[in-house]
Amino acid sequence: MTLYMLEKGYEETPELVLPYEVAKAMLERIRGIEMTDNKIIHNLIEEELAEANKQHPLFHSPHETYAVLLEEVEEAEDELVQIKMLLAEMWTRIRQDCGVEDVLHRIKGCSVYGTGEFIQVGAMAEKALDSLYKN
Repeated sequence: MTLYMLEKGYEETPELVLPYEVAKAMLERIRGIEMTDNKIIHNLIEEELAEANKQHPLFHSPHETYAVLLEEVEEAEDELVQIKMLLAEMWTRIRQDCGVEDVLHRIKGCSVYGTGEFIQVGAMAEKALDSLYKN
C-alpha cells in the first residue's frame, strides 16, 4: 500500500502490502515537517488539480502521464536554471561593487513562476495516481 492509497482510503490488496502502522508513521513524519506550510501547498495542488480536471479527463495511458509530467518538470526546471544564471550575474555584480536589486527582483519572479510550475507537477502526479486507481 502506498502513502497515496492510505491518504485516499484505498483498501489494501495482497499485491500492495505495507503494514498500516508503518505507512501511517511515514505519512505522519512527512506531514510533520512544517505542517502549516505543507498544508497550504497541498491545498494549492488540490486547487490546481480541480482546475485541470475541469479542462482535461484523467490520463489514458502511462505514456500520456509521462509526457504531461515531463512538460511540467521541464517548465519548473527552466525557472531553476534561470535563477542559477541570475545568481551568477549577482555574484559578478557583487565582485564589481555594482547594485543587485534588479537581479533580486528577477530571482523572486522566477521563484514565483517556478513554484507555480512545481504545484502543477504535484497536481499532475496526483492526477496520474487518480488515473491509476480509477474504478
